[in-house]
Amino acid sequence: MFICFFCNKSINSYQNLYFGNDVVCCSNICRNEILRINKIRDPNMRNPTLWYRPTNYIEKLILENTPKRSHSLIDLINNIKSIKLNQ
Repeated sequence: MFICFFCNKSINSYQNLYFGNDVVCCSNICRNEILRINKIRDPNMRNPTLWYRPTNYIEKLILENTPKRSHSLIDLINNIKSIKLNQ
């Protein structure tokens, strides 16, 4: 699942993704707004550090796309030890 860079709307796997200026958007409208803002900030479109970035967007994207772990390595090792002890 992705999140629209501009409006923060969730984008389901069956919906279209709109790419532009290193971002993912839910619609052509949101993508065009990003392009418009970035064109004002960087008229020559040569300095991506000036482009629009909502706060905490990258952190949120990483968290949502990181697989959830059910057990830590320590838990797994302890489970193996307990199985060996019970045999």
